[in-house]
Amino acid sequence: MEECPGEIIALDGKTARGSLDRKNDKNPLHMVSAWACEQRLILGQKATDDQSNEITALPKLLKLLVTFNNTSAGRGLCSIGMVERECTQAGSTSIEQRYFISSIKPVAPLFAKAVRSHWGVENPLYWRLDVVLGDDACRIKKDNGAPILTRLRHLCMNLFEQKPSKMSLAKKFRKAAWSDHFRSQVTFP
Repeated sequence: MEECPGEIIALDGKTARGSLDRKNDKNPLHMVSAWACEQRLILGQKATDDQSNEITALPKLLKLLVTFNNTSAGRGLCSIGMVERECTQAGSTSIEQRYFISSIKPVAPLFAKAVRSHWGVENPLYWRLDVVLGDDACRIKKDNGAPILTRLRHLCMNLFEQKPSKMSLAKKFRKAAWSDHFRSQVTFP
């Protein structure tokens, strides 16, 4: 099988459910992130506009990544793929289709590897944001509090991910809270 050249970047969105503000009739914050699958780093994020979906934030996030990488937008895009997933739970079957735009060659095993890598965003990123950092439990709604805290959580995950250790993310966070020395090693490597 041909290897994927370079890093697979997954673009995916997550809603901070705790930021829903019924009192002021405001939707919850929905942030689209660019996740480097192998490096396990968040490369960028953009909030969706109110009353919108991920489609409006994706071009802005791609532009941010392109500006950061100093390359031309859209250059090298050469394939579109679709994955169909069938799921049966409690006797009810649902079929879901997902579409991918890619810069990899249209070769099935290569595409499958990229799709599996993209699904890695669910556990290494979203699960840890929710379970370890309490992203969905956070009830901050005022002004720019929710997007600021989301970006700080992403920054913290990036910093702790770069600190080589066999400790889990939760243990790294606790150790940083207790140890000035460890916290300074993580913050200023």
